[in-house]
Amino acid sequence: HNSAQLMPLLASQLSLEGIHFTYTDDPNDLNSDNLDKYDALMIYANHDSITTSQETALLSFVEKGRGFI
Repeated sequence: HNSAQLMPLLASQLSLEGIHFTYTDDPNDLNSDNLDKYDALMIYANHDSITTSQETALLSFVEKGRGFI
């Protein structure tokens, strides 16, 4: 599916519950400096692979108790 097209539908409904989304399709955003800005991360699995440093940042994010969907 086209996640960029469908994300606004999801975000508009969840915003009613106080949940705010930021969308990116750039795997380079999987870094500690960027992830530290967020409470949770939702991945649509649009990409087949991530780098070792991106994986490390993602695992660190989850180890800190942040949400991963």
